[in-house]
Amino acid sequence: MPDVSPSEIDRHNQQALEELCRLLRFSQGEFELVLAVCNSTQQRQGLVQQLRQQCSVSFAEITLEPSTTTLFTTIRSQIGSPFPDALMVYGLDGVHDLQQLLTATNQIREEFRQFPFPLVLWLTDDGLKQLIRTAPDFYTWANSVTFATPPEFFLAFLDQLIADVGRQVVDSRENRFLSNQELGLTPGSARCRELEASLEVLTAQGIVLTPEQLAGLAFVQGRIADNNTPEAREHYDRSLAQWQALIDQNPSAGAIAQWQENVGHGQFYLGLWWRTE
Repeated sequence: MPDVSPSEIDRHNQQALEELCRLLRFSQGEFELVLAVCNSTQQRQGLVQQLRQQCSVSFAEITLEPSTTTLFTTIRSQIGSPFPDALMVYGLDGVHDLQQLLTATNQIREEFRQFPFPLVLWLTDDGLKQLIRTAPDFYTWANSVTFATPPEFFLAFLDQLIADVGRQVVDSRENRFLSNQELGLTPGSARCRELEASLEVLTAQGIVLTPEQLAGLAFVQGRIADNNTPEAREHYDRSLAQWQALIDQNPSAGAIAQWQENVGHGQFYLGLWWRTE
């Protein structure tokens, strides 16, 4: 929702939340497919908490594992008995082979009518596009509720991601190479997809990252890239240059010790890159 005020976004999202609650209330005892579209994990968590407080319908929740291959059997095996009043499903965008899962879902869509409750699938814009392409018949059953994501959620995600990666590097004591999988940064993973979406939105809205964010982001991007490629080295070099510039330009800054530590992390991984050459 570009060029709208924060109050307009809040109003839109409250109306969307009320619509979601209405769908849950009026679908009791019968199957109803609802697609809740939200591009921020943190925002989604807050919206679900609001829904829990504002809506009279209780709901169960499951999170799909990245290795999930079928939606129907996963739900059936996890909900147990008695059936919930409603079910929220998270993690769809993080499934490794989402196309396979959606293809199977489309093929056995009639089986979902066995669930006498509203089923809410939370997914991003990209996930919705893939669902429409891959499971068009299943999609025709759905009511969609779309939430607008203010830029502060994307910025918060970037800060948290940079902090998480930094903490894992520190915890490793720099005595071994941390793989993408250990860092939760496997290409195509939910975190990588959310990073791509965040940067795309922030760029489109003309929001400029701080020097600290740019330096930390470059290091994260270096870790996402294949460590045997020039792309990874370019990200490490850029991160080091940005951290060093901050140190040189702000020699008395309170954060200088942290910046110097970040330089050390970057040098360590750049050194590992050169060892593979």
